[in-house]
Amino acid sequence: MDKQLFHLLIIYAVALFLTLMMDTRIPFLPNVIPKEVDKKLDEEIIPDMLTGWQVTHLFTRILCGFVAPEYWMLMFGVDLSWEFTEYFLWKNHNWLDIVWNTIGIVIGIYLRSIYDSKFSLHKKYDINNSEKITQIQTRKNNEYDLEKLSSKLSSNSSSRPVSRKGYSFKSNPSTPDI
Repeated sequence: MDKQLFHLLIIYAVALFLTLMMDTRIPFLPNVIPKEVDKKLDEEIIPDMLTGWQVTHLFTRILCGFVAPEYWMLMFGVDLSWEFTEYFLWKNHNWLDIVWNTIGIVIGIYLRSIYDSKFSLHKKYDINNSEKITQIQTRKNNEYDLEKLSSKLSSNSSSRPVSRKGYSFKSNPSTPDI
């Protein structure tokens, strides 16, 4: 499984578990988190725009966008599905959740791009990059060896011209090849 997808699934599992434990509207789950916390999250921080729950949505999606930027479409699909589930099953929804989720994903992806461009060690020590460097060095060494061999052969037998690649050509077909 892809590392980004694995981290995304862990974040969603923890968020789902905590959400279901806090939500007192689901009768078959015990209410582990006190009702005061749930009521605090329902309070509006910015009237008609932002609640405590939406702040949790925003920060969770920033984290998701940062650890799994390649899966932004999956995140958006899961979030949209969750909002429809809240609407149809529990009649408990706020469509601004989708807006805050999307903003969080975009911020997370943006922060990841900054991190990757400035601080990421895997860019400096990229395996593919080191393989390319090794291939270039090997090619240069081989070219040097071929030139050395070519000059050695040409100095030993002036009657046999040597190509760039180090193959000797017979100047006289009747002479045996060494």
